[in-house]
Amino acid sequence: MRCRPFLPLTVTAALLLAVFGGCSTTRRITNSTNTGLQQLLTTEAVDRALAKMSFPNLGGRSVYVEVGAPADCGEKEYLRRAVAAKLAEAGATVAHRHCDADYLAT
Repeated sequence: MRCRPFLPLTVTAALLLAVFGGCSTTRRITNSTNTGLQQLLTTEAVDRALAKMSFPNLGGRSVYVEVGAPADCGEKEYLRRAVAAKLAEAGATVAHRHCDADYLAT
């Protein structure tokens, strides 16, 4: 007859590691300096401000969007894309270079 005195202890240790092992592991998902709440507030503020703005009918005109706000890269890119989308709704074509645009939005 073989006796396995460490089997219950091994199984218990394995279960504890499986259950609680993930709790001690932290991982940074994004490289943003802002928290998720700050990002949500920033994007909400941009969206609300743009909703109050109106642009003339820019049918067929090209516009280059340049953002000079003192913000980090992610916020600037979101602002640039949000303004570009609002201009596209007004009928503008968004230019990728300022020398190819009829208008410059800053």
